[in-house]
Amino acid sequence: MITEVAELAQAPALIRKVHDEGRCRDVRALYLLVRTHREQAHAVEGLLAGDATVTRQQVETLAAEQGVVRAKRPSRQARRDRASSTSNFGNPLVVKVDEQYAIFDVRSRPSKTTAEVRFADGSQQTVELARLRLISWTENS
Repeated sequence: MITEVAELAQAPALIRKVHDEGRCRDVRALYLLVRTHREQAHAVEGLLAGDATVTRQQVETLAAEQGVVRAKRPSRQARRDRASSTSNFGNPLVVKVDEQYAIFDVRSRPSKTTAEVRFADGSQQTVELARLRLISWTENS
């Protein structure tokens, strides 16, 4: 934290202006802007053009794209959330159970003959695999 604050003392006028205008008050984001500006000034200038608020996420993404920092791995919770809504291949499987449509996660199988499905209303149910009828296997965009 001390390093980050010390770095801000030498921040370019453009970054100081963003802070002074209240567009970004996050010390970590401002520090990354200074580091990124040192190596890729044009990229930072592009991000700061205009008068929109600048978020830490935007700055971290820019710094990673410019090779100033490594991209963050998704958090464990984000990976779990993504895994719970997709199949092993990363694409949702839409199935029909009796007369209802549901999302099926291949990895969510309490036993070899059953599966967990999630319905549009948010409810979940354990069903026999024999009751599932594949409707679509959509590609993620």
